[in-house]
Amino acid sequence: MSPKNKSIKTEKNLRLLNLIGVIATLLALAGTIAALIYASKHLEDIERVAKQLPTKTIPTFPYNMGYINEILKEANENKVDEVVIFTDVTAYGFFSRPKEWYEYRKNIKSIIDRNENNVKTKVNMICYDKALAMNFIKWQLEEYENNTKKCDSLLKVTKGKWNFLPDDLKSDGLYPLKKKDILDKFEKVKSFQELIGFIDWFLSFDYENFRNLNKHEDNFTFEEIQTPSYFYMWQVGSQSAYNHSAIISFPMHKDTAAKKNESCFSTKDTDLLNVFADLRSSIKGKKLFRQCD
Repeated sequence: MSPKNKSIKTEKNLRLLNLIGVIATLLALAGTIAALIYASKHLEDIERVAKQLPTKTIPTFPYNMGYINEILKEANENKVDEVVIFTDVTAYGFFSRPKEWYEYRKNIKSIIDRNENNVKTKVNMICYDKALAMNFIKWQLEEYENNTKKCDSLLKVTKGKWNFLPDDLKSDGLYPLKKKDILDKFEKVKSFQELIGFIDWFLSFDYENFRNLNKHEDNFTFEEIQTPSYFYMWQVGSQSAYNHSAIISFPMHKDTAAKKNESCFSTKDTDLLNVFADLRSSIKGKKLFRQCD
């Protein structure tokens, strides 16, 4: 075979190999597309099954705020018979997620105010009393107490978080406060002790607000307990209601902080809800858990 013919044959072989490579790539691509289509169909099935599961994990605080707001909105839309809020402070999420807290606060007020054909939703809020709440908050923030640099960084990040608030919070039926009151007060915070003073000042308004609601709203009860709990709970719908559900959070506590144990889940499981309802009732009258120092 002459060199010329040999060169032509080699070139043809290379073309053939390139063609085979292109065909193989196209077949692989087609297979990938088919697999993706198949997977997407099954993904829809998986998502549908997941939505029907009675219990599933959700993000921990403060990322659980969106989920809590979602079930509170659903509670209002679905006209549930009862809502139970069992947590450490009335203003849950106020400092970490002010925007989500504001929605949370409005959702609670909206549920209390709803009156459908003279039928109201019964709302029961159970929180630590203010002294215990402040004690717990000081422990949560203790890493900033003797670290000026870290505390300054926290204050810097937090400044401006309340700019989204309406000028007059009374317009939402919340507090006799204006946004300017909060911004001016926080602007003066320069140290850890002043930060604790700011939180104490705000919680004073929040607790007093709920105490007044307790006096004037026949469908709302507010209980302050002196026993800390290892779990918090937001339940919509009574135990006997067909559409009941809850979010249950196990926050970090002094006993578990070193292990970073924290979890949160949502559930519609009746038996599980009954267990936590019994635990919640027990805590109100007994010191089942150790006090946080």
